[in-house]
Amino acid sequence: MALAVWRKIMEAQYARVLNGELTFTEQRLERTRQFLSHLGQDTSGIVGTRGLRPVRQL
Repeated sequence: MALAVWRKIMEAQYARVLNGELTFTEQRLERTRQFLSHLGQDTSGIVGTRGLRPVRQL
């Protein structure tokens, strides 16, 4: 059941990437936010990427 929900969310968010609505990174955040919300988790602390500087890799 959870895998089916994840796939449905993934397909919808990836379509938004292909349409230019989201970057790849934004798509990852959105699908995670949607999936966790589906599981009843509070996602208000998940921050978007627009306007944020990339994190420097060590």
